[in-house]
Amino acid sequence: MPFFWLDRWSKSSSFTPSEMEVLDFLLPNHVPGARKLLEQARQAPYVLRQLVGKSGYMATIPYVEDSSLLVELDDDIESPTVQLIDANSGRKLHFSTAVSRGGFLFGLRGITYDGARWPKKWQVGSPITCSTDPALWLGPLQCTAELDVTILNALIAWCGANPELVYKQRDILRLRRPASDRDIANCESRLKISLPDMYKEFVKICNGFSIYRGRPYEMLGTRDIDYLDDLWLGITPLYEEGYVAFRRCEDITKCDCYLLQPHRSPVMIGDLRQHVRESLEWDCG
Repeated sequence: MPFFWLDRWSKSSSFTPSEMEVLDFLLPNHVPGARKLLEQARQAPYVLRQLVGKSGYMATIPYVEDSSLLVELDDDIESPTVQLIDANSGRKLHFSTAVSRGGFLFGLRGITYDGARWPKKWQVGSPITCSTDPALWLGPLQCTAELDVTILNALIAWCGANPELVYKQRDILRLRRPASDRDIANCESRLKISLPDMYKEFVKICNGFSIYRGRPYEMLGTRDIDYLDDLWLGITPLYEEGYVAFRRCEDITKCDCYLLQPHRSPVMIGDLRQHVRESLEWDCG
């Protein structure tokens, strides 16, 4: 019996009403994208909970089933801490959340103000308060739909893609903001190479993108592009099916892309412009 009780604590079908009340406070309705994040919590396939040390806990979302609820975000962001009084124990509790890169809501973190053991059954018993405007931390989410369209149209024009085919999967496409000169310089310093001109053109329009076809199909930007080994620089992970990569030698200046598959010889599939075009136009039905 004790083991069954512990299992119920560690996993449940949904967030509690009190947990949702805290998340609702941290994700104000007027902030673009905040409602999508809150829907991630409402539609979570299940919620994992665990105690953290003696005085804290986490309630996390394992994954997001509906990719339309993801929001454009290039870096992790952390919320401020909010406070409330637990109606059951009368103790002060602190809470925070976070959004990870790619627009995934973390869930909820809590800690007791006095360092005492975390109450497994707690309830909002006072108005939730915060020392700062809870909307301020969501600044990176407040990009407009017009910016997305501008980036997408520029990308279509750059690679010569068919707009009709691309816009068919607009809802599952996640674009990243253009790379700055500093982003490119940092990437070159990390990789210890000069990036090809065609790749620089690409990331200055859109610093990578993801298409969610069951799992993300990605075109990696300056933050993620990296060596697979001494010869290959990966640009698109295909998981167990292989990788699309640049050859790290004379071919990198031409930005030729190769399909690398287990137990097969590399196959050249065109330059980066063609790879981007075919990736955007590929309709899996």
